[in-house]
Amino acid sequence: MTNIERVLNMLAEVTTTALSKNEQPETFKENVQVAKRGGTVAKNTSNDLPVIIL
Repeated sequence: MTNIERVLNMLAEVTTTALSKNEQPETFKENVQVAKRGGTVAKNTSNDLPVIIL
């Protein structure tokens, strides 16, 4: 695992935690939605990263 992959994983975890604390999901379905949104932030960052580096 590269450093960038580690950072993106940490970003997904931190984002998901912040969303969860803010929205306080109660059901499994709500938790899944929050987790997907947290992962989407990291995915979007990953997609934008090559553009930023170049």
